[in-house]
Amino acid sequence: MATNELTSVILDLYGLVIHCKAGSPDLASELIRPFKYFKTDKGQPAIKVISKEVDPPYDTFPSIPASFSTPRNIVYKDKDLKIIDYFGKGVVIQDDSRREYHIYGRERNFLQEVFYLLILSLFGQFCDRNGMLRIHALALSYHDKAILMTMPKVGANQRWPWQCFKKER
Repeated sequence: MATNELTSVILDLYGLVIHCKAGSPDLASELIRPFKYFKTDKGQPAIKVISKEVDPPYDTFPSIPASFSTPRNIVYKDKDLKIIDYFGKGVVIQDDSRREYHIYGRERNFLQEVFYLLILSLFGQFCDRNGMLRIHALALSYHDKAILMTMPKVGANQRWPWQCFKKER
């Protein structure tokens, strides 16, 4: 028996409370995995993010001219509505009037990546609005000690930080 009920999870990222809904418990678990330490049952959500593993509802979209495009997507914007189309892989619909984001796509990897990047973007905006400093760093722990290595944006994606931990042969 199919159901239209969504699985709900609330995340509280240092005061930014986000109500996350997904089409299944399995999808919800995968989406929030990077944020699992921020799960809560308290707080008043400021934002709702709804993710569904279905084809985007293209036939319901209003006729909006493209605002701009990138190699990765095309963005359509009209007043409080923004539609980001990832060339058929999926869509994100941003409804600013309701503070809602709807993510549609058939591929789990796509849904996970877009959800992750959306949450990071929303948190970054929240930090900026609230005077919280953002830093780019590599963070890890070693023998119960926290290590934070600040670096340029691309630094954590490079091999050189890891060279520090290589053993001499």
